[in-house]
Amino acid sequence: MKYAPCDLWRDPPRNALARLDAILAATTPPGPLTTFCRADDVGMGGQKFIQMTDCFKKHGVPLALAVVPSWLPLGHARLGRDIDLADPLFSPHQHGFSHRNTACEGKKAEFGDGLDEEETRRRIRSGRDLLRRLLGAAFVPLFTPPWNRSSAATLRILTEEEFRGVSRFAGATPAALPGLLELPVNVDLHIRKEAGVEMQFQGLLNEIGRAVASGHLGLMLHHQRATPGSAAFLDALLSRLAGRKDTRFLCARRVLGSS
Repeated sequence: MKYAPCDLWRDPPRNALARLDAILAATTPPGPLTTFCRADDVGMGGQKFIQMTDCFKKHGVPLALAVVPSWLPLGHARLGRDIDLADPLFSPHQHGFSHRNTACEGKKAEFGDGLDEEETRRRIRSGRDLLRRLLGAAFVPLFTPPWNRSSAATLRILTEEEFRGVSRFAGATPAALPGLLELPVNVDLHIRKEAGVEMQFQGLLNEIGRAVASGHLGLMLHHQRATPGSAAFLDALLSRLAGRKDTRFLCARRVLGSS
């Protein structure tokens, strides 16, 4: 896959942190601020991956690592050198199977309606079994579908295959079945589709503000798209969240257990 930083993180606003502080100060959650952080497209490790995970370790913030199963055989040795996968701060889990689009038309999805049930189950099982073999007890029974989209059949098969959680965009449909805990994301740090730096940054701040106001902030990351500017912003955001008395960080490993 090809990764490139968005315009925002090529040349971020100089007052970015002041504006972050302003939106956090102006927004009050209805109760505790549940915060869940997820890093997608994990498999090969590398310097940007180390920088991201080091930032989470610095602030003691849990991070769910969405690992693409078909990428891991090539990257497992390096990934194991880059971080301790058994560290309780991290929750390695399944991110689809190959991260390839199977949709015949419309928005991208690997586990959408374009995949028949037999192939859906085969991919879920094959990916899970591969991750269990390579990650052992570190594997967490959480499923993040690529592009955050999944069919009703996928959700049903996940419950039948003993997954305990699914992570998609907040408000995603169809809803998960009973027994499958939703761990949603609603703030996208690295992928901004607005036009121009200012609109991209304001869009990001709007997402953060709405998330805090809702009482749940779900942060989605793509470390391959990181720049020094986005890394500095992530460091500041985690510092501010960790410093709040009302923040309750959600650790997928603790909530869902291992598999």
